Amino acid sequence: MATNAKMSASHSIRGGINLATKEDFVRQIADLRDGKIEELLVEPDNFMAFQQAYRESSFRSQIEGQAGRGGQIHYRFKTD
Repeated sequence: MATNAKMSASHSIRGGINLATKEDFVRQIADLRDGKIEELLVEPDNFMAFQQAYRESSFRSQIEGQAGRGGQIHYRFKTD
């Protein structure tokens, strides 16, 4: 059962310190796939950690990203 929840991966703080880890994104990608969240928002400071988790995901071809303002990327799971 999908919810209208959005998961923000904006764990960074001023100064560009990245607090999101690859493991954080592995869990969030699984939540996206399972329909627990509709969207995963990745901030620029967290992109490399996300990319590591994304590349290891067996269902990455079903995840679509859309660029947003300020370097944010909105990821959604394709249902088609």
